[in-house]
Amino acid sequence: MRRQVVSSIRAGEGVIRTAERLLDIDAPVVRVPEHVRAVRDAARGGGPALREEVARWRSRVNRLGQGPSGRAPGNFTIRSATQDLMRKIRSAAHPADIDRAVNRWALERARYQARVVARTETANAYGRAYHESTRDHEWVKGYRWNLSASHSLDDVCDVLANQDTSGLGPGGYRPDAIPANPHPMDLCYTVAITDPDHFAREAAEIRGEEEPPRGWESDTRQSAGEWLRSLPRARQVSILGPTRANLLGSSPGRVVNGDGTIRPVWQALGRSGPPARTIGPPLPARPLIQADRARMVQPFPPAPQLRTGT
Repeated sequence: MRRQVVSSIRAGEGVIRTAERLLDIDAPVVRVPEHVRAVRDAARGGGPALREEVARWRSRVNRLGQGPSGRAPGNFTIRSATQDLMRKIRSAAHPADIDRAVNRWALERARYQARVVARTETANAYGRAYHESTRDHEWVKGYRWNLSASHSLDDVCDVLANQDTSGLGPGGYRPDAIPANPHPMDLCYTVAITDPDHFAREAAEIRGEEEPPRGWESDTRQSAGEWLRSLPRARQVSILGPTRANLLGSSPGRVVNGDGTIRPVWQALGRSGPPARTIGPPLPARPLIQADRARMVQPFPPAPQLRTGT
């Protein structure tokens, strides 16, 4: 997948086209979640059962793509597709209409999942290229974590942008300790922390003179747990959720790792693993993709290829 992302970037293809390329790499499979499966099955029987299932899952569908303090950017596709699916199922006159609506939803979900991978890997590729092209310069002392302009919800990125574990100020990290992007669709980025007096510093060392101030260094350090504990309670809950916020006061080490990443709730509670999830049956997306492309006005162009050894 990374190889395909790189070749698409070099060819100047956007995220949506790159995502379509990723769907051709393997046999994509969509898992039908419980709320979709229950409504589909009830629609085939019709009558009061359908109304009951739609009412049961309406609040769940309306919450898709929403966080505790607003709407998560990038999730509108699946939420709107699922809401549209519910409307089509309620108005379906025949079982074939129900299957057609579910297949369309599965196609949209497969494409959404591919866009998540394409967008995430594209951002990661640019980040890696930036680090590799700058980290060996003597005047680069580290990198500072910056929140994306589209960062509208509190999450682990706020921790990474505010902790000071390297003595480089809030969000500063040594070149060998840059955090990896902590979640999918993360567009937060790092910028090099530079020494503007690098050459004057070299000259002062040669002459035996006092070197300029080391302005990139901070006098104090602050761990992720210390920064989180300094926040108002409402902000702690916004970043960590209520369960981890309750644990923060007595044992911050159970909530955040040493690098600032946030532990899953089940891990913070000392449990052996995550809770069981209801995962629906697999629905192959390849036939749906091929049928949809067959209706395109213009044929889908062949994928760009990397040269051997690149």
